[in-house]
Amino acid sequence: MASFHSVTGCAYKADAYDNIWLSYNIPNSVAINTSLDIDTRASTYGLPVGVLMTACRSLNLSYSLSFSFSYNSASSTSQYFTVIHFAEIAEDARNKLTQFNISFNDFDNTKRTITLEYLKALSLSFQNLTTDGDFSLTLVATPESDLPPILNALDIYQVLHFPNSPTHQSDGT
Repeated sequence: MASFHSVTGCAYKADAYDNIWLSYNIPNSVAINTSLDIDTRASTYGLPVGVLMTACRSLNLSYSLSFSFSYNSASSTSQYFTVIHFAEIAEDARNKLTQFNISFNDFDNTKRTITLEYLKALSLSFQNLTTDGDFSLTLVATPESDLPPILNALDIYQVLHFPNSPTHQSDGT
């Protein structure tokens, strides 16, 4: 089992949103890390580079990287916004192809093929995910890939709808 995200309960000064990053154990995976510089220009979500310096990778090309988890939901069908962060950090990844298919809960609108470049961050957002709070994330290597799937970090935000207007009706008149 490997850790996912960074160190348990770790906060980073460089985190634009003061997130606390937690770790998860993902079956059939191994933890990897680096101290090399990661190009974060393609990651636009204020993610601290320290989070990208750790990752989990499936054991080999024939294993998918998949896990399920539950998120407290206010209703039976809540809406979510999710951002997944990747950076190929393995020492043996230079001049090799890391490519995999990804999907959330097998939703058609989340199925994508991801190709990573060595030491370059990539962040993908998935909007309007409607679920009861149970998530399943699956990453499967493509036949062309030289390396198994990798995952550095995952953000999940629940969309909250407030029943009242934030301003009084007579404001602005």
